[in-house]
Amino acid sequence: MDELKSFATAGLLKEWPAEPDREDAEKLLEQLREQERQQKLAEERRRNPMADWQMRTLRELHEEGRLEKIPENISSREASELIDRITFHDPASWMMKNAVRRNIESGLPPSSAGRNLDGMTVGEFRKLQKVIMEKQQEIDRRREQWEREHPRDRGGLDL
Repeated sequence: MDELKSFATAGLLKEWPAEPDREDAEKLLEQLREQERQQKLAEERRRNPMADWQMRTLRELHEEGRLEKIPENISSREASELIDRITFHDPASWMMKNAVRRNIESGLPPSSAGRNLDGMTVGEFRKLQKVIMEKQQEIDRRREQWEREHPRDRGGLDL
């Protein structure tokens, strides 16, 4: 019932049912949740439309026959998820492989990440990039903490 009240407060529920039983209340809640999801999605699409590069990528995938229809008015997140699903099993490009090599040289991922570099897919590259980014963020956090705990001597200058 509290959730129904919150939907009424949000303006999604215009009329309060007289004496809803549990089943009717659950059906109504499910409808209201779906309506709320649709409103949030419409708002996301309005605020964060797909980028030009995403539209070009979707056109290329359509021309290659890998995408049946180019969706219209989708958000940047939705376009990224669609592109990711379609290209997940594609072979990684030489640029992606070189990026992995450079990261291995800098010590971010373990050297074992380079074992299957020749057969690496775009999906595997994306997963590895997430691991690398998380590790880099952890390194950055530690460095910032160390710098806070050990401030530099600026020779008497307060900048």
